[in-house]
Amino acid sequence: MSTDTTGTGTSQRPAARSVSIALPQRSAILVGAATLSPRRRIAGVEVIDAKGGDVIQRLRAGLMGERMTRVAFLNAHCANVARRDEAYREAMAQCLVLPDGVGVDIGAKILYGAPFAENLNGTDFLPRFLIALEGCRRVALIGGRPG
Repeated sequence: MSTDTTGTGTSQRPAARSVSIALPQRSAILVGAATLSPRRRIAGVEVIDAKGGDVIQRLRAGLMGERMTRVAFLNAHCANVARRDEAYREAMAQCLVLPDGVGVDIGAKILYGAPFAENLNGTDFLPRFLIALEGCRRVALIGGRPG
């Protein structure tokens, strides 16, 4: 829906708060990430070790400040890519990275003696996060191969 907000006959979309759940971009601002701890380094990538409710609370707080946060998920495949691709690791460093799947949980058990606090895979975490949002939001989901 567009409305003429300038009185000039031009149309502009009404302002809306946005949240991005996206693969990394170098200009990311991490909102609330410093307060989520501890972090565990898996394959050179810092991964948040927190319960989903805590992550949702931090992301919602970031939205109140209208700042964008990029969130990425580290699964076993991503960990393998990160081990051999420095650019990928650097891109992941620009995101709030969540643990995704049993593969990174096994890695955490081997490296740190315990699994992550919660498996925050995208197919479970994203619906939970979106339901927790109040009001209308724009959400960008970017990444993956076609199909």
